[in-house]
Amino acid sequence: MGVSMSKWIVFIVLALIFNVVMGVVFVLANNSLWDFIKAEIDHAPPPIDEGLHQVVPYIHISGFEVGISHHIYINGTIGNLGPLPTVVPNYPYMLFWVCMAGNFVILVLALVFYEVNFGRLFRKMAERIKRSREPS
Repeated sequence: MGVSMSKWIVFIVLALIFNVVMGVVFVLANNSLWDFIKAEIDHAPPPIDEGLHQVVPYIHISGFEVGISHHIYINGTIGNLGPLPTVVPNYPYMLFWVCMAGNFVILVLALVFYEVNFGRLFRKMAERIKRSREPS
């Protein structure tokens, strides 16, 4: 037997703390990103003449950033109202990968601490499958 029960409890508590903290930070990052998007969309420029044009926010989303620019349609012609879109980092996307990597590390550490013998585990699985296929 490799690890005592108290070390397992500490390990599980640390894994839970990591996941709770990452969850809270993920929610805060989403709120921040959506507040930015809502503020940029609500801040559309006022119309020049009623009926002649329409201002449409255009959202650019990539893995590491989110940008918003405003396009204007005037009598079927499109134009951009800004030199460059307003851009912020896409923190929820980045945090997703941090959580994935952190949980992978936790899983590997758990397997190392528990000293899993994969050869024995696979033999047991093969024996169970063989027994289940035998006629009763």
